[in-house]
Amino acid sequence: TEACFVGEPSGSPPTHFGDSKKIRLEASDLTLRVSTRYWPNGANDFRSATAAHVDVVPAAADYFAGRDPVLEAALTYEPPATTAAQVEDLLRRGKTQAAVFRFVRDLLDPRVEHRSVEQMVEAGNRLLDDEHLAEGRIVFLLTAEYYPESAAAELGWGRALELTGDIEGARRHYEKALAIDPQQRPARLALDRLDPSSRAEAPPSGTRRAALRRHPPSRPSRRGRCARRARGTRGSRRGRPPSRTRCRSAASGRGDRGDPRARR
Repeated sequence: TEACFVGEPSGSPPTHFGDSKKIRLEASDLTLRVSTRYWPNGANDFRSATAAHVDVVPAAADYFAGRDPVLEAALTYEPPATTAAQVEDLLRRGKTQAAVFRFVRDLLDPRVEHRSVEQMVEAGNRLLDDEHLAEGRIVFLLTAEYYPESAAAELGWGRALELTGDIEGARRHYEKALAIDPQQRPARLALDRLDPSSRAEAPPSGTRRAALRRHPPSRPSRRGRCARRARGTRGSRRGRPPSRTRCRSAASGRGDRGDPRARR
């Protein structure tokens, strides 16, 4: 359906039994109502309820005041214009099932024209940039599944997997992106970054740089630097080892003032 649901989840699942019929039990003379038909809502729709696109829970105060908060929310709600924007909006509000069904419904509906793979890729990258990693993975999973000839979709799927720690999966999808479009430079750069042989030469990623800023590598003490300099330049005419006085003064620095051996 094209409708946007406002309020609370439905009281029954979309796939359900219905068309009840009266049956009278002869022994007890009781009358039962038994469903006689099975109504599937698609082949794989096993949701427990139909979730609302906009959650509104009426309260007793609204009832006694004569207000209808559900109707007010429905009249003021403006859904995003494109399928990608609607899917992104639903995922950001934690409505994964509604987002997936919205995407599949619009994909299979020939009347819907406001859909494109570029918009889905942009929506997925926005979710990943905002650290909605699980939601970004869902977007790229759907996009790569239904647009198998899109190199951008494979590239985004690889990025989503890399950010969530699936390095092998990311490498496979980067390779798929290159197979579809050999000129896909971001995919080639990503493969070079994941290659163990070039990992040491590659610049650290943004996450790695942030980690280095939060936890900078410890620097050796001045005494250790003097000792290494002395070992590395011993016997060299140009770089003479530091004098014993200089190393002794370094050893008796701020951290060693209380050590009598450092002052000797």
